[in-house]
Order: sequence, then C-alpha cells, then structure tokens
Amino acid sequence: MPHHLVLILACCSFLGSSDVGPLTQRLRAFRPVELAERSISPVLPKQARMEGRRLELVANTGSGTVGSGDAGRDAARWSPPPGSKLLVVSPHPDDETLAAAGLMQAVLRERGSVRVVFVTNGDGYAEAVAARTDGQKPTATDFRRYGRQRQSEAMDAQLELGIPPSWLKFLGFPDGGIEALWGPYWCSAEPYVSPFTEQRRALAEDGREYRGAELKQQLVDFLRAWQPEVIAIPDPRDLHRDHCTAGLFALMAIGEVTKQVPAFRPHVFGYLVHSPDYPGEPRWRENVSRQGVCGERTGVTLLGKTEWLRVELNDSEQRGKARALQRYTTQMQVMRGFLEHFVRPEEWFSRLQEEQWRLPTLMTDAGVRAAPCKVVL
Repeated sequence: MPHHLVLILACCSFLGSSDVGPLTQRLRAFRPVELAERSISPVLPKQARMEGRRLELVANTGSGTVGSGDAGRDAARWSPPPGSKLLVVSPHPDDETLAAAGLMQAVLRERGSVRVVFVTNGDGYAEAVAARTDGQKPTATDFRRYGRQRQSEAMDAQLELGIPPSWLKFLGFPDGGIEALWGPYWCSAEPYVSPFTEQRRALAEDGREYRGAELKQQLVDFLRAWQPEVIAIPDPRDLHRDHCTAGLFALMAIGEVTKQVPAFRPHVFGYLVHSPDYPGEPRWRENVSRQGVCGERTGVTLLGKTEWLRVELNDSEQRGKARALQRYTTQMQVMRGFLEHFVRPEEWFSRLQEEQWRLPTLMTDAGVRAAPCKVVL
C-alpha cells in the first residue's frame, strides 16, 4: 500500500454490557515475546467406530456428558443445506484441519463450497524452529522459512480434503502476536513487530502492517465480499491467546458486516483446540462452561448460554482427516500425538448466537476499537 495514503478504518459499535473481567488489564501488561504455539496435552481418547454422519445440536447442561447416549441421539440435528458456503477462520495452519475437517467434508459432500482464512502462518513456533537448526539459535530468516513451509503444508492438507489452493487466503499476521493486536497495537502509531520473523507487515499481496484494526478490516472485507452462510471460528474460550483473540476479531467483523448488510445472518460456530480434557474426556464441556474469554472471567455468563453442535465422521471421513494432518510434517515432527488425538468420530462446535456476537464490547477498553482508526502509512 502506498506510504502516503491515510487509512481510515471504521470500527463497529455494539451495545455495552456489565459482564466484564480482567482480560483487558492483562492485555495492557502484555509482553510480546511469549511462546507463540503452545500445546496442551490431552487425555488419550477411547476411539469408537461410527458409521454415517449427522450433525446434532446438543444443549450445554454443564453435566459433563457429550450426548453419547440416548440424550445425544434425541437432540435436535443440524446439517449443512445443499450448496451452502462455509468459511473457516484458522489462527495457524493445521487448526482448520484439527477442528473442522469433518465439517468441511460434510459441506463439500452437499455440493457446497469452503473457504479457509489463515490468520497467521504459524511462523513463531520457537521450539519447532529450534529443533530444525541443529542446536543453533534460530534467526529471523529461519522463522520466515518455517512459515512458508507451513503455508505450503496447509495447501497440501486442504487438497487432501478436496479444497483447492484458490479457496485459501493467508493473511500473514504475526504468530504469537494476535493478542497484542487486539490490545496495545490496535491502532498504534508504530505497528507490532514480530520477535520471531522481525517483520512489521504481512507478506500478503496488500502488505498490511501489524495492527489490530488492519486485521479486523481484512476479515470485514472478506465476509462482505463472500457472505458465507456458515462460519467456524476459534471459540473465545480457547486457552491459546492467538485462538481466543482471533475469535474476538472474527466476532467483531461479523457484527460489523451484519450492520452493513442486514440480510447477512450466518450460522456462527466456535471450535476448541486448546482446552483441558478436550477432545478426549467428557468433562471438557463442564470445564468450558465455567470459562470466559481466553479462560478468564470476561463473558463467562454470556458464553455459558451456548449450545454444542456435533458432527460425526464416518470411517472414510476420519481417514481423510488423518491424511490431511499427515501433510503437516513440521507439526507431526514435534507434536504428533496431540494432532492424532483429533482424528476421532466427532467434532464439536459451540453455536454462537447473535447475543454472543457482542462479546468484543465486554472489554473495558471497547471504546478504543469502536472509534475510527486513523494511521498515516
């Protein structure tokens, strides 16, 4: 983008809420050099073979059950209508496959179309990059090379699911820095600089600088242009800071587009990747029901109202998901067990209703993001 242009980004404004918590205070004290990719070791699941596929909407009772008995069978079912358009927002390459490979296959089977937006290239996974440099301290070049490889792996993985590269969009925002963009770097005079790649702007075509307002606008532009009927985003209760704040960015963008395009009323589903006992143990739902944004107290009451959607994968779909994950060779080298836990007979999604779309307004500094952002580039 030419350096002499003045960028004005109009941010959305929602109704306020008294359901606030300490997340904003943590953002103000944010330290940018944090571990970008953190894995939480789940409990090994007991795999059960299931034939066929169906989507079930299950009320979140907080009982810790996952609808595996008669209650789950009797729950209301949702399935993608023929020709539906699904957007998956993925914080890093591999999250989309871990969380939604079954859902993507279901939409494609119904002759629908899928788009995947990757927020980052996953180029800040320090331990993984260090493991590839023979004990030498990784350089910015090493991290950038690693990000390009993960981007290539994402294209190969999606091909395994029947999704061509032209259906993928890589935004290139900083791995490990999405929380900072939501907070102090929302509309800062100087952009965020990745402590890993040393970049201050995305390598995508338009080269947006690392600011939260820029990321939000990218999502707004994509949603307004494509207008998907179904959107799968990181659940705001995920414990990985890139994931939960990427979910907030997506909700903010959805809210803004619904104001601009009144007919735009998508189904919005949240997915978990990093959460205690998920996906292997039934008590994960009870744990999540007590959590707010990023595992803290912000939004806990509002999010506690969510229902859970289950998509069941048959044997063929599980094999497709496994093949796609195998394409992520960089991740298989360092956390194979974690990835393979997600190859199972079901995927779970929270159903985020319109009242939950206003989660971004629960932050005490929401007014900063509601005001226009004027930055001289």
